[in-house]
Amino acid sequence: MGIIVPSFATGKGTAYPRTLLVIDTNPGLRQFTLLNVSSVKGKEHKILWPSNEPLTCFNPPFRVPSFVKLDEMYTFDYFPKFDKAVFSSGVLIASELERIQKKFAEFSLASRVMRVNFSETDIKNSNPQLV
Repeated sequence: MGIIVPSFATGKGTAYPRTLLVIDTNPGLRQFTLLNVSSVKGKEHKILWPSNEPLTCFNPPFRVPSFVKLDEMYTFDYFPKFDKAVFSSGVLIASELERIQKKFAEFSLASRVMRVNFSETDIKNSNPQLV
């Protein structure tokens, strides 16, 4: 999916839509947990970093070879238009999603993960098409 994230977990701003992977949903809190996804092209060296995990089965929902950044976690509030935007490009096959969820859990136990939360208002301010 391509959503403009109000800022990266590092605090730097973003001005273009980012591809994100939903790794968990919490209906009680009405929130999604997402990880940043990036294409491998031109960044082949980055898949060797322990904080990055290449997707072995990426299509769908991603069209090109990609990796997931395990050191940045995003929590977004749920709202109907965002829900549709999140899943409009399809879902990762279950076994690959489970593998990434496990890798993230292992990484977050051993390493620092930058975490950032965004409200519905934050997301809508950065993505007027979702208003």
